[in-house]
Amino acid sequence: MTNKRIQVVPNGVDINHFKPLNKENQKKWAENYFHVNFGSDLNIINVGRLSQEKGLRYLIESLKYLNPETKLFIVGDGRERRSLEKLVDTLNLNDRVTFMGAVAHEKFIGY
Repeated sequence: MTNKRIQVVPNGVDINHFKPLNKENQKKWAENYFHVNFGSDLNIINVGRLSQEKGLRYLIESLKYLNPETKLFIVGDGRERRSLEKLVDTLNLNDRVTFMGAVAHEKFIGY
């Protein structure tokens, strides 16, 4: 058996392009950019490729255990979009889950 080294490269953020905002400024930016109104409880935003290994179906299914005012905003696109939309429909979560589509990196704050 050959000795092979495994190196883990964690996801990261280019801090030269993205700067953190306080929660109120984040909320204002997202509401204005996406033209949405956040819920009065927890608002979850997922940004990324919609693929099976990301486990988004579990995030969607978890909404049934959270406050009914909790909203989920899914930013991105990919192979799993249609099946995730069907899941949202099957679980009657259309009023709590919004698919935002793909957004270019340059459109995000601080880029």
